[in-house]
Amino acid sequence: MSKQAAPRTQVIPKSPDAAVNGTLWRFCRTCRRSYQLERPNQRDCPRCKGSKARVIAWAQRHQTDLFPTPEPTPPPERPTIQQRFEAWLEAEPRTWALIREYAYQYLEVWLRRENGRRIGIDLIVSRVRWECEVQRAFDEPFKINNDFRSRISRKLIDEDKRFAELFEIREVKTP
Repeated sequence: MSKQAAPRTQVIPKSPDAAVNGTLWRFCRTCRRSYQLERPNQRDCPRCKGSKARVIAWAQRHQTDLFPTPEPTPPPERPTIQQRFEAWLEAEPRTWALIREYAYQYLEVWLRRENGRRIGIDLIVSRVRWECEVQRAFDEPFKINNDFRSRISRKLIDEDKRFAELFEIREVKTP
């Protein structure tokens, strides 16, 4: 009994470029199969007949808008700082009364000194915060937004022109 040799099966590689038994093989990422190169610089798979660039071009030509981008919506209208300040004045009349009281106290001291230093409105706002927090002047909590400081000093100057010498104000950049 003679032994016959079993037919050799050819191993097909899964790597992008490989040589098996002296022949070059390449793995096609489009059709997910290996193919034997007919020439060394061959790029296209003989089964799917497409290079990556052609496959991408075909996909772009036949692409449907599965996930359309929504139209940009404009941001919601925010009230201006001046509008928020006016609403705060209506909501916090006791706080405004304290600010005026402390501003007039400092104005009297400043006028007596004749050459007193100018101050910032932050000094008065900080005193109101301290008084209301430490002295518990109000039962419910309150807030003074730092955005309102310039508006507070301008309102004080509108009420009494002597505050113009006390406070240094700059040009308003935001409405």
